[in-house]
Amino acid sequence: MPSTKTTTDKSSSIAKSATDLFIESDINGTIIFAEGDGSLLNTVDVRMLVLSNLFQLLNVPDISKIQEAFVSLAPGLRASFDDMSHSPHGRRITIKRNDASPATFQVSVADLSQHKVLQDLKVDEHLIRAFRSSLVSPELKAARQPVVCTQTGQLRHYEILARFPFEGSPYPMIVAAERRGIISELDCVMLDAVCQRLSHPSGHGLKLAVNISGQSIQRTDIACELNRIVRAYDFNKDRLILEITESSQMHDIDTASNVVDLLKNTGAKVVLDDFGAGAASFGYLRALNVDGVKFDGCFLNGQGSNERNTALMRAISGMCRELGMSVVGERVETETDRQTLLNTGVMLAQGYHFGRPEIDSIFFADRRQKRDAA
Repeated sequence: MPSTKTTTDKSSSIAKSATDLFIESDINGTIIFAEGDGSLLNTVDVRMLVLSNLFQLLNVPDISKIQEAFVSLAPGLRASFDDMSHSPHGRRITIKRNDASPATFQVSVADLSQHKVLQDLKVDEHLIRAFRSSLVSPELKAARQPVVCTQTGQLRHYEILARFPFEGSPYPMIVAAERRGIISELDCVMLDAVCQRLSHPSGHGLKLAVNISGQSIQRTDIACELNRIVRAYDFNKDRLILEITESSQMHDIDTASNVVDLLKNTGAKVVLDDFGAGAASFGYLRALNVDGVKFDGCFLNGQGSNERNTALMRAISGMCRELGMSVVGERVETETDRQTLLNTGVMLAQGYHFGRPEIDSIFFADRRQKRDAA
């Protein structure tokens, strides 16, 4: 059995490896030291592992790969194996050959549920760096998608959507920014770009909508910045529509209500986006003095014959008309979707049936000019 002094020395190795079980073994798999959570080897008392055979105790579906690692690893190198058959979360087995004593191996076994938490944190850090890098990149672009009269297809305004400088969906990056509480950085960048576009000579005939996160309208400091941005540009403010998104739940509804009033006082219109996607949609509609709502795409989503969705849209759009509010249906992809909106009294529509988002090259043009001049 190992002495107390040896155990204390090994504890520092366990802390450094950040694992649940730490083992030292010779090249034959005979355990010469063990400390940590023995349940990862189905053992109650980990001290009883000393002089046992590691290969027999691991009980993995294919032990030959681990045995091969013992033979083939060069001193100082390591190899990892994930064993998902170990309940309930799986385990990660990491083998490192000792630098100073190549006949000795350090083996750590970690519960993958804990490893996943650490992994998710690392992924979030990567996404946050990509998010902030994108906001200052000369490759950041803006696309505009038409919002039209449902009956005639006549253009009413455009929604402006960020297009990030990489392939693939930006959704994971946006979610990470919301978790970190920094999504307002995107809100400010996009609002500034939209206001600049509306004040540009070529934008005098445009009416544009831009997303503002529900997080941003719950922070007075961000609200003041949004208010400052709108007032900094010279254009008719009723050509600006701010769409409050429900992607993150609003907890401070009183602050949100005050911020909506503050933004409306600039002359801009404020609408509630993603309506019906969250459980609190009606509560927001009651508490926030908005000028309109946009139905979440789930109300259509290829389900034009869904009687419950149709009845809900008809009732809500009728209520909005009584309140003098606009109503938009999004994700309109087929003629059937358009007919569904008409039948429910939804007079504005957005979706691929009427037009896909197209890049507007004037947005962020100054960034590209600075890059090209450098």
